[in-house]
Amino acid sequence: REIGIKFCITTPNFRDKKMFGKTFEMAQELFSSLPIINDEQVDALAGACFEVDRVPLVTPNGTVSKDHSFLYRPDSDAILGTVGNRYEVVDNVDVLVPAMNSILNSGLDLTDLKVNVSLGNGGASTFVTVDLPAHTVQMGRKVGDIGRMALKIINSYDGSLRATLVTFVSRYWCTNGCMVNGSAESGFIKHTSQANVPNLVNNLKTSLELFKNSEGIYEVMADTPLPMAKAWQFMNLFLGKSWRDCQRDEFALSYENEDKLRENSSASYIWEQHRTKYVPELGNNCFAFYNALTDWATHKDTRSSAEGNRPVVEWRRHQDVDRFTRNRHFLDELSKVA
Repeated sequence: REIGIKFCITTPNFRDKKMFGKTFEMAQELFSSLPIINDEQVDALAGACFEVDRVPLVTPNGTVSKDHSFLYRPDSDAILGTVGNRYEVVDNVDVLVPAMNSILNSGLDLTDLKVNVSLGNGGASTFVTVDLPAHTVQMGRKVGDIGRMALKIINSYDGSLRATLVTFVSRYWCTNGCMVNGSAESGFIKHTSQANVPNLVNNLKTSLELFKNSEGIYEVMADTPLPMAKAWQFMNLFLGKSWRDCQRDEFALSYENEDKLRENSSASYIWEQHRTKYVPELGNNCFAFYNALTDWATHKDTRSSAEGNRPVVEWRRHQDVDRFTRNRHFLDELSKVA
């Protein structure tokens, strides 16, 4: 595979080679034209922008694939992924500049705005978090548990993630990140059609509405009792068991089944956080279980082999938590007190 890559890159005037993206300096100039953000934030955003070559996939014996090609990052000599011929590269600059411009001109309170940039797999995926601490919500019923609004802009060169604008809540008390329910579906760009960035950024009003409404959802979670036996059923539901299996005696909460759970490091982490940290702090309720899930999504370590891809791992986990909180069995439990 490495031989094939070198063949593509070093062959002069290869007719199918295509270049995408902007250099750091070009991106820096574009971000500098935006209002409010400072030089440090400009450099952080520009650091997520680089040129990408689309080069034919060539096997070691010299056969050129008709259906797939490599995405290659020349400044770091990194292969970002293998994509099909219908794949449309969505450049970071083409997503981040209009998204940031829309946020900065949205009318949102930008006091103490912060920007954080994370790259996964050497730049194959990009996560830009815009922290908006002037917008806050109360998290559950615990005094002082305040969440601040954050907008996460996501893109990938390799097609593993759709270009998306997502609303998050960043916690002060426990530092857990929480995806606001439904926000991931409110705007995204596919990589198999012409990019439509305006559709991505036009949902900022929806983002603010979802953020404000989340306060009521967290209060309902905090008011919904969740005995440990029921929490165990939800634990199994989160792990993928059917609701019917979750209610069977053989899968009920027991010392034996807790021992089996420890074989799964993620499941064990969630259950221990729920049982030993969040129930004592918040009580036996759905909000305690939700906190255990978001703790896992935000803080659980990854395998050493996946550490370079941690931003993507965290994002996938938050998607799992979001899907669970929209599961009808969890919502049925909340509806008992809503």
